[in-house]
Amino acid sequence: MKPRCHVCGEGSVELVAGFSQLRRVTSDCRPWSAGGRLGTCDVCATVQTLVDAQWQAECREIYQSYAIYTQGGGAEQRVFDSSSGASASRSDQLLDRLVEVADIPKQGHLIDIGCGNGGFLRSFSRRHSGWRLSGSEFDEKHRASIESIPGFEKFFSGDVRDLPGEFDICSLIHVLEHIEAPREFLGSVRSKLKAGGLLIVELPSFRQNPFELLIADHATHFEPGTIESLLANAQFKSLHVTGEWIPKELSIVAGALPPIAHRPRPASQDHLSSAVHWLDAVRRDAMGLAQQSTSFGIFGTSIAATWLFSELQGKAAFFVDEDPDRVGGRHLERPIYGASDVPAGSDVYVVLPPKISAAIAARLGSAAARYHPVAASS
Repeated sequence: MKPRCHVCGEGSVELVAGFSQLRRVTSDCRPWSAGGRLGTCDVCATVQTLVDAQWQAECREIYQSYAIYTQGGGAEQRVFDSSSGASASRSDQLLDRLVEVADIPKQGHLIDIGCGNGGFLRSFSRRHSGWRLSGSEFDEKHRASIESIPGFEKFFSGDVRDLPGEFDICSLIHVLEHIEAPREFLGSVRSKLKAGGLLIVELPSFRQNPFELLIADHATHFEPGTIESLLANAQFKSLHVTGEWIPKELSIVAGALPPIAHRPRPASQDHLSSAVHWLDAVRRDAMGLAQQSTSFGIFGTSIAATWLFSELQGKAAFFVDEDPDRVGGRHLERPIYGASDVPAGSDVYVVLPPKISAAIAARLGSAAARYHPVAASS
């Protein structure tokens, strides 16, 4: 019997062949074992991990020692323009674009659900000083730091359904992809949002970045059509859905409005199979290059780079990054170099989505060090 979809609860999940052979990575960038199961629902078309007792046990193990942004000493990940190299924090860029499509009043009450170490709350506080801020997280590891943010009032841990009061904005920044039964979860969030309030959701985009499929603790891998359908079923209306604000991500602004029946055409399975085949091709390509090179490094220190390092079983001697918070540190016991510090004669594999990879390789490549882009996806 095929497993049941954990998103719509109606369809069955058709597993994609070959994925279980690929090693995975945790969302806080640690290598993880192979053995994952990935597929597409034949009713709602949502790409998803098989959510079962094995996956739940793995998540418990991952979250027991979860450490956010360790490569940069806890500083929020920066997003880069692949051609120019210009950068900003993810939250700053998201909020800069948000005001282009949504009217944010001078006062209100925002809750960031899954607030991590407070990156989004800090950015929001700097821009909207008249707002009251709250945050929730499954543990209290960063509570003291978050409570020091100007305008911050309440920290909550535990079930979303137990949050008191209602809010003008609820934000879910890289949260929903971790949640099993996301429709029920969004229903709980909906009950905490005032009439006319806004929901802000940030998600990884596997269509832009197939490496996202390798994250072991992600339950669901969304596309624009599947997230819009899910939001409609949870009594939200999507007001703005884009993959243009932040590279490799989906940004969604939704309103607490009556649902609109919407069901995307279930056409993701072919694309999912192609993405898994491409990931395997990237692995084989990098292995061949690493075996031939006398000084081999990997560009990046996040999901894709961590996964590739694991697949290569430590054959990379260093990482390369442009984030000043990360350069000079170490990742997986290897040094993190800036582009100008890469040893002469080295080969650097730019393990990012094809267009971004090609742009970075062209910008940074020189006679001193060779930067190799990944092959174009099929």
